[in-house]
Amino acid sequence: MKKRIFALILTLMLSLSLGVPALAAGGFHDVDKNAWYLKYLNTAVSSGLINGRGDGVFAPNDSITGAEAVKIAACIGQLLSEGSISLTNGSPWYENYMEYAIEHGIIDDELDQYLINDPIMRAELMDMVCRAIPPTQRKEINVIPDGAIPDLYTYADYRDNVYTLYRMGILTGSDKRGSCLPERPIRRAEVAALVARVVDEDLRVTFHLDASDPLDFAKEADVRAILEGEWVYCPPVSNTPAAWLTFSENGNFRMRVKDPESGMVWEDAGFCQLDRWNAGENEAPDMLMLTLSQTAANGPANRPMSSAGDYLIVQKTLCDGEIMLSLLQLNNGDSTFSVCFDDWAPVLKKDTGWQPQSERREGDAFYAAVWKVDGRLVWLDDATEDGSNIGRHEALPYLVAPQVDLESLPTWLLADGAIWTVRTNHLGHVVEMQPCIYEDDGW
Repeated sequence: MKKRIFALILTLMLSLSLGVPALAAGGFHDVDKNAWYLKYLNTAVSSGLINGRGDGVFAPNDSITGAEAVKIAACIGQLLSEGSISLTNGSPWYENYMEYAIEHGIIDDELDQYLINDPIMRAELMDMVCRAIPPTQRKEINVIPDGAIPDLYTYADYRDNVYTLYRMGILTGSDKRGSCLPERPIRRAEVAALVARVVDEDLRVTFHLDASDPLDFAKEADVRAILEGEWVYCPPVSNTPAAWLTFSENGNFRMRVKDPESGMVWEDAGFCQLDRWNAGENEAPDMLMLTLSQTAANGPANRPMSSAGDYLIVQKTLCDGEIMLSLLQLNNGDSTFSVCFDDWAPVLKKDTGWQPQSERREGDAFYAAVWKVDGRLVWLDDATEDGSNIGRHEALPYLVAPQVDLESLPTWLLADGAIWTVRTNHLGHVVEMQPCIYEDDGW
């Protein structure tokens, strides 16, 4: 009898445990036990600055709205200034937080309906949070020089406050170069980490960033780090991608090419060997040797090439958030770009979001490589007459004066590193541009 009762009790206990799912890491069903932000989550939630969505859901990948950002920043300001949070919802629910934020200089003006209801951008929340921290509590533990964060415009209003959070160890960046990704929405998991580091100094991170040029390769590891990721290729005089190359950390790559005649997309794979052509023995490689695998993946039987080609990196720049690598084919045989697109000097582009850190040249005359034209804006990277880069590898946007006519010139002279002589006035506006035409080279 006792055994039967014990069995019934055990069965009931098992039934109850199956009927009520156990909470996962951090007390939320949707938080993985190995989540990178888990060590911050309890601190963020217990502080009262962020909570779940209800029913054991945290929604770590959801973005937050402008109204939610204002609430978080206002509550941070009150917690750090007064030691507790007494702010409560109003009508509409964010009204009291908005009034507090304006009164205490966390924001300048009330957010409009668009900003209230739409996802807040990362830098906008970072700016609010920094302004919410009392100046006497902004203890800096990192030496982060101006220009070290690669994707912040020098003229951005929020720039100084973002740098302050990096120097306080509250922000560390989204990659090994410390990129901020200022204009992307911020996820709730990232907000939890941000909040936790604000309220608990022991969670702040000491690290180092330098202001070196990200394209000034000093060793082979720098070249491999830049190559990693997806690159796009547009045929000459075109802004439409026709080939995609994705390099992995171990040097392998996959290639997708859209046939310009049939429109069919075929894929192939191979490996990238780095070599030196003009580079010295102790310098970073300047040559890419792209070797395809024996068998094409989903490729046509009459594939017109056996090698993707050997290419010298002749120019490199950062232009409007994209890295540009201007290549020159060195092997004598046909290759992917020369066969498919009749292009022996392809330019590969990779989106990074990095932004220039230098200043435009004012009241000056100089040689420059032209990388992009958009209306009355032209992106110029100062260079020598033969195209070699001067200083940092970055193209800056210049406003072109009305008297400068670029529309009558061939399109190929207005992009992909073509060399010009340029003159600017005291405002940094381009008042004169002349292409460098080399008759001996058949230009």
